[in-house]
Amino acid sequence: MNSTRRRARLSLPFLAVSLPILLAFTGSFSASFAAGESRTSKEAGLVLDNGLRLLLDRRPGSPVIALTAIVAAGSDLETPEQSGASHFLEHLLFNGTASRTQEELYAEVDRLGLYNNASTREEFTLFQMVGAAETLEKALEIQSDMLFNSTLPAAKFQKEKGIVLEEMASDMSRPIYGESLQVKRLLFPGTARSRPVLGTADSIGSMDRADVLRYYKSRYRPANTVLVVAGGFELDEVLQAVKRTFGKAPAGTGGGYPDREAATGDRLGAPADRSGTPMDLTTATQGTTRRGTVAWRLPDLDPAGRTAWKLLANLASGPASGELELGFETRSGPGGSWLVVASPMEAGQTLPDLRAVAVAGLREVVGSPRFPDRFEQSRTSMLAEDLRLREQLHYDSFYRADDLAAWRGGDQPVLEAGRLIELSPGTLGALVDALDASSDLRGILFQPESSQASSAPPLAGSSKTPAAGSSSARPSGDDAVVTRRDAPVRTLFESGLRLVTLRDPSTRVLAVHVLIDGRNLAEAPGQAGVAELLHRMLKAGTKYRDRRQLEGDLGAVGASLKVADDRRIPFDDYYFSPLFSYVRLEALADRWQGALSLLADMIWNPGLELADFKREKRGLLRDLRADNRAASRRARSLLMKSLLGAGPWSHSPLGVEQDLQSLDLEALRRFQGRYFEPSRIVISIVSPIPGDALERQLRQLVADRDREPSRPSPAQSPGQGLPEGDSGPLHLEAPPAGPPSAQLQLRMARRLDRSPDRRPTRIVLASLLSERLADRVREKLGLAYSIGAAITEDVLGARISIRLGTRPGNLKAAREAVSKVLDELCASPPAEEEVERTLGRLRGRMAMRAQTSIGRAYRLGLAEWQGYLAADDMGMWPRLAQVNGAAVQEEANRVLDGSDWIEVTAR
Repeated sequence: MNSTRRRARLSLPFLAVSLPILLAFTGSFSASFAAGESRTSKEAGLVLDNGLRLLLDRRPGSPVIALTAIVAAGSDLETPEQSGASHFLEHLLFNGTASRTQEELYAEVDRLGLYNNASTREEFTLFQMVGAAETLEKALEIQSDMLFNSTLPAAKFQKEKGIVLEEMASDMSRPIYGESLQVKRLLFPGTARSRPVLGTADSIGSMDRADVLRYYKSRYRPANTVLVVAGGFELDEVLQAVKRTFGKAPAGTGGGYPDREAATGDRLGAPADRSGTPMDLTTATQGTTRRGTVAWRLPDLDPAGRTAWKLLANLASGPASGELELGFETRSGPGGSWLVVASPMEAGQTLPDLRAVAVAGLREVVGSPRFPDRFEQSRTSMLAEDLRLREQLHYDSFYRADDLAAWRGGDQPVLEAGRLIELSPGTLGALVDALDASSDLRGILFQPESSQASSAPPLAGSSKTPAAGSSSARPSGDDAVVTRRDAPVRTLFESGLRLVTLRDPSTRVLAVHVLIDGRNLAEAPGQAGVAELLHRMLKAGTKYRDRRQLEGDLGAVGASLKVADDRRIPFDDYYFSPLFSYVRLEALADRWQGALSLLADMIWNPGLELADFKREKRGLLRDLRADNRAASRRARSLLMKSLLGAGPWSHSPLGVEQDLQSLDLEALRRFQGRYFEPSRIVISIVSPIPGDALERQLRQLVADRDREPSRPSPAQSPGQGLPEGDSGPLHLEAPPAGPPSAQLQLRMARRLDRSPDRRPTRIVLASLLSERLADRVREKLGLAYSIGAAITEDVLGARISIRLGTRPGNLKAAREAVSKVLDELCASPPAEEEVERTLGRLRGRMAMRAQTSIGRAYRLGLAEWQGYLAADDMGMWPRLAQVNGAAVQEEANRVLDGSDWIEVTAR
């Protein structure tokens, strides 16, 4: 290692944790699943008289219940003329029933603090309702009413069309959406699977209410529905509640539950016969980066086969060989299953290059002497992920919905955890042999929109008989007995490092959140983005472990590691802040010492090698260029600069392209030594491990750093931004960054005085304002797909912001609607019933955030960083509950009424 500022080695306890020791635990963990501790032994399943398929998943002691209704109404069941009808129906079912208007439905859900949402896929539509355990029967009643008694009110029909078109415009503005659609057309030509789940502007625009109503009555029937009830309940009690609610729905007539293994008939459309014909690889113009996708048709697969391929894809993802960065996944649909590999590609690299590197990478995986160890590590990681999902009742059923939707009654569904433990390394080796022999290939090369697409050389092959199949979803683990949670314990180390621990004996997960203060503020002039680049390099290896050894050791402790925003997930960027960065680690609790040691090694002893630096820098520059094209990012940047003045807070945490281009490895190494000073760090841990044991372990790991803090002060403080306008808000437009997108972003904000005493009222005001905006602008007028408000208080000061996404033609009307909502809230106090609904929503969100160990660890770390440590968000509840309508109006007049608003639009 060539670092000019080498850090001292970690102490002996860390160095003693090696791969063979970590692997010793793996067999016992897999054996615990094999011994019958899987979810299926705790579930009850039956079919009601009206045909409803019911699965009861008992979580003793859980304060939360989750209802997941999976209805056989997806895009695979639509004709071309009906394209998008299933998703359109998902929206319409929130508009009122025979016994509840939309307003009454929303008000009741809010009062109960329920989370109520839905998602449409190719094979089904999934509805979820999550809330406190005591709301179980009422939640069952509301969800049943929505599914089987909706009226699809004519007065709401056109409005909902507008919302769906806004959602479509939002998706189309993301290059990855267009890329995904083209891959679907490549893999499933001539079938419904090749069409977008949302439909098209033409198909949605031409839909008639009578046709949609007929589709609704044919699909939304108990016999087409699987209902999963998860949470803390008694079996007999919940069974009777289901019978009183879902059991009352008439069986009805019409389309039965489809057999997805045979669903390749007229409705789906049979794939074109390409037998014996050479297949040319194709090109398309999409996005801002050059990317390639190659897919192999897999043989006929049963669920166990799909799990085996998924495990192989998990093992192979990441750098396999050469310069390509590979990501493997399996996809199934009408006409067959596919192994898909995708990668960014440099100029000159071709799709045959991608195919060759992918096959070589798979061969390297299964041919390595370490393959048995890596196999066990990967399987352990997937089983550990099962435990993590187990803590999230709504995500749990969401991710395993494919398996649940296929259940027809009888024996409990065999889920992925059960299938994983039956696999062996030899199974995966045979899969690679079969793949290497396959000549049924398809591929597509995506050229940047700014470049001229070129033809890729053909890859000869022949098409085989299509094989039906479907993808597997993640299942969950075994029941945990819930016992009392301790209060959080705060410890301040001599170096300034802050540790917060919360012991929860009910979890089997070690959840560690590491918050690093400063992010953009700590970066020297001309080095914007160096913190992001440093974080991305943490997975590349340490001074004592190369990338593969680190991946293996993390797998051996069942670790899930997140060091940067996952750009594949559109709405998980709540960590994406210029004020702090983070590392978060979830691992098996019985391997906590090894997990903490690995975490310390990555943070304080990163390898920071030149090859890794070049690779991660290329990737970051690609992401930054895409970021700079996104209207939402450009609008935020201009707004912050206008509001607070020029400074590090006004650029994306990804950095500035000019700075990144000139950044060298030595500068990164020097920054690492400053940035990861213990005095910058807050570590928060939720686990079943006693806090004093965690503290002792961390003291050993940071012993050579436990000295006086030396954190540098931020280089700048925010200013006042642009001068206040003379008459009304200041309107600004972000400069274009390429072709205009289908959706426009509007951001509004104004600075506020800081007021900790009024923080509870401001929380309620922001939530209430968001709901009014959503109700007026989105639900009633159909002028926006996404809209919301927030009041923020941090080291940059206090401010209120409003954001919405709309089509350009709707901007004037949307802006007027927002202004009217603000005026009304200042003019009169909200009714106490509305405040009560807002408080119910807040309480429900707090309960959901407290579901997972890592969620609670994040909230604890954030509270410590902000200076108001509490057990979790619920510690704020007594103060929130005292807020009334008069206080909300008074605060609205302070916060909303003023001429110093700044408005920014971006295309």
